[in-house]
Amino acid sequence: MGNIKGLQQFISDLRSKSSKEDQRKRINLEIVNVQKQFNSSNGISGYQRKKYILKLIYIYLTSSCNSSLFDVSSTAQSQVEKLLSSKVYSEKSIGYLTISLLNLQQDKDTIARCVQQDLQSHDQESNVLALNYIGNCTDESHLPLVEDVFQILRSATSPPLLKKKSALTMFKLCQLDPTILSNHKPWIPRILALADEPDLGLSLALLPLIDTITHYDLEQVQQLIPTFATKLNLLVCESHKVSKRYIFNGIASPWLIVKLTKLLNKILPNYNIDVHSLRILRECVSTTIHQLGAFSSTHRDAQERITANCVLFAIIALAIQLDPSKEAVKSSFDTIITLLDSRDLNTRYLALNSLISLSSLNNLQSSQKYLPKLFEILQSHQDISIRKKTLELIYTLTDSANLEFVTVQLFKVSNSLDTVLNKKLQTRYQSLPRDLLQILNGLSTPCLDCYQQMG
Repeated sequence: MGNIKGLQQFISDLRSKSSKEDQRKRINLEIVNVQKQFNSSNGISGYQRKKYILKLIYIYLTSSCNSSLFDVSSTAQSQVEKLLSSKVYSEKSIGYLTISLLNLQQDKDTIARCVQQDLQSHDQESNVLALNYIGNCTDESHLPLVEDVFQILRSATSPPLLKKKSALTMFKLCQLDPTILSNHKPWIPRILALADEPDLGLSLALLPLIDTITHYDLEQVQQLIPTFATKLNLLVCESHKVSKRYIFNGIASPWLIVKLTKLLNKILPNYNIDVHSLRILRECVSTTIHQLGAFSSTHRDAQERITANCVLFAIIALAIQLDPSKEAVKSSFDTIITLLDSRDLNTRYLALNSLISLSSLNNLQSSQKYLPKLFEILQSHQDISIRKKTLELIYTLTDSANLEFVTVQLFKVSNSLDTVLNKKLQTRYQSLPRDLLQILNGLSTPCLDCYQQMG
């Protein structure tokens, strides 16, 4: 915006006033001056118009004098269209800033017409300003502009930056009016074709829109599973090929990994995935577990651990959809169990959730060695939500081989549990599968006594 001395002087004057009354007088004086300049028969330059509008914006944002707010908006209305129509980027950007911040009461059709002209312009900076405005200030007056937004998104000449912004803007418009995609079904294949674009930033911006398309045409989105698998493989297994600008805390675009896995979790069920894509996704799971398990060590930065854990939990959730082998489940279980030592409460809670999901997949005989650790958490952890999840995990791991041990241990810790957790413990044991209850008849007398007292 440059160095605008008049604006700086006005701000300095306001800050020098010691009382609100003096500030109010200075503000009203400035509003009168701005109105006089706008109504001048000689007209004003683009620089002056920009300066005075910025003063009004500053007044609007900082003034506690309610009587000034109406004056600011009404005074600015007559000049906004001239700023929006300007060919100078700094002036046009101030115009968009004004309509974004001030609740102008002028005809919205006038603003929409100016925005549409910028969407249809061959000037990319004008396109960006218009897309930013629609995306940030979406309302019903912008719905007629959806075709212009789509034309930018589908255009082969649009650079990645414009495609990213148009994809996000299209998503916001679809949130406002869910019938857009159902009324424009021929658009869907053109949008989905963009998933093949190599730009990772575009992929990240496109995923919310693709997720929206699943509500209208799930089968077409499912055809992209090989594409998503290849992209996930790039981020996880071939991260050395990813530009450094996408590396965050040692991981290639962790946001894209998490969003990709969430979308895959949504579209994989009831779909007969091809062997090649299944192999790639399983390799991604295996590589992530192997590489990110080390991030839970204490020498790592806290932010790095949080980033790694987010990716790890997302990948584990994906693994559950891939009918993993017992070896893969065991490896996942062994990795996630280490996160129960984390200092972060949310990490421990999410770890327990993942462990419960994993333990329901296979009979994890090797995981029985962790039962003493789980009983220690159940007895000593201060947070009730962690203890509830721990009890649920113990219940999930209970089978005929460890039933006697689990029963005795639960009885030992039952006296140290609060009323809510004790009630949950009783409910859990009363709902044990019948085959396990029958096994109780063959257990030792002390174990039967424990069970009867808990039940």
